Amino acid sequence: MKASAIIAAFCIGIVQLFFLSAVWTLLGVAPLRWIVSLGLTYGEFRLVTSTFDVIVNLLLSLPAAYALCWLRPQKLPLYLALAVIPVFLWNYRLIFTDPSAFRDWIAFVPGVALSLLILPLAAMLIRWSASSK
Repeated sequence: MKASAIIAAFCIGIVQLFFLSAVWTLLGVAPLRWIVSLGLTYGEFRLVTSTFDVIVNLLLSLPAAYALCWLRPQKLPLYLALAVIPVFLWNYRLIFTDPSAFRDWIAFVPGVALSLLILPLAAMLIRWSASSK
């Protein structure tokens, strides 16, 4: 395991954090307005927005996943962890400083799952598409 590859995996995760933040800032609430205009029930609304989040984040994570796979690590899960865990810790840093903000922790489970699993899922898609050629 090369130190440069470890640093690259960490940097890919940081760049991914800023990239996703910038794109979601540019997207704003435009997709949300469209979804609200459909007149869905609460459950349908949650399902549609969650599906939209997963699809958009998966598509936006493909370049970072490709970069991680391009490193050709023998232990891809380790490199994915190096890219995902620091970003997760940054996004959910308040849990360590103000645990009372997370009293209703069930509400955070979908976001936590998305932030931890979207890059590994994108890497699996990259690996799968490369192996099916």
